[in-house]
Amino acid sequence: MTPEQGIEIRPALKSDAAQIQTLWNQVISETTHTFTTQAKSVGAIETLIETMVPGRRVVCALQGAIETRVLLGFALSGEFRGGPGYSATVEHSIYLDPKAQGQGLGRRLLDVLFAKLAEDGITASIAGISGENHGAIAFHERMGLAHVGRLPQVGQKWGRKIDLVLMQKTL
Repeated sequence: MTPEQGIEIRPALKSDAAQIQTLWNQVISETTHTFTTQAKSVGAIETLIETMVPGRRVVCALQGAIETRVLLGFALSGEFRGGPGYSATVEHSIYLDPKAQGQGLGRRLLDVLFAKLAEDGITASIAGISGENHGAIAFHERMGLAHVGRLPQVGQKWGRKIDLVLMQKTL
């Protein structure tokens, strides 16, 4: 734990799945930050955590004593595209509790995730960001990711078409 903030950033455990589910499903149901509309189950998140392999990682930020830890956010990575030609490239996502935003926690989460990915031999991480999520685009710019594309109106949510912004970090 970092004593200055009492926040621990570490690989996710099965015991974190319920809190991850709560935050993830809030983003799914209340925002266009993800184009996903289907809620995540605790079981699916536990499986994701249990099957972490090189390139597929979940890290979380927690605060408080072990018995009462509160999830402040998480970052995850997974397959970018199928096939061996993309094996050194992943796609990542990051989700923070709104109360935890603007305090440097997102940077810390992605720094840990990117370090683990580099150890795994991953050389590039792609962020696919909703064109409506201006805060995430600005955050990824501050993290040094390059704009590599914008796909107009390829995402859909709530009957609307939304641009997808692609940003890349070379690891």
